[in-house]
Amino acid sequence: MNKQHRKATEVLRWLAVLPGGVLASFLVLFPLHWVLYFTLVRGEMIQMPAEDMAPIERFLSPILSSIFFVFAGALIAPRKQVLVSYVLFAFSLFGRIVVLLVAVAQQLDIDLSVYGILRLLLSSLAGALGILIVTLRERQKEKSSNQAVGTAT
Repeated sequence: MNKQHRKATEVLRWLAVLPGGVLASFLVLFPLHWVLYFTLVRGEMIQMPAEDMAPIERFLSPILSSIFFVFAGALIAPRKQVLVSYVLFAFSLFGRIVVLLVAVAQQLDIDLSVYGILRLLLSSLAGALGILIVTLRERQKEKSSNQAVGTAT
């Protein structure tokens, strides 16, 4: 691969960080739904009506979306994945604050019950789990590359 092609690929990856994180946070909802459906509604040990699954799915969806937004966006970045994960986490927190402020200012019907606030807080903090996963992944890569260099000498 020539230098110009490598540079273009790097620029495109940087441009894809935010949209890729958003897409991953959306796509994770499909497997979540089907896992819950096949374990809770059609499960062998636990069986419940599909409508009873909805609160569980509504609780878990923003949490998993936050994790995957930070994790996938950082993986798309060509370098500095840990720093990118922090930036994406801050971006998601800022976005949540803006949406909440707009909803309150426009007097929209939002869930300010204990359940709604807990879901908002947990989904906000779940992005930190994405940072942790990216950081551990980077440390593992560094450790394995150091071991490879150590065995080569």
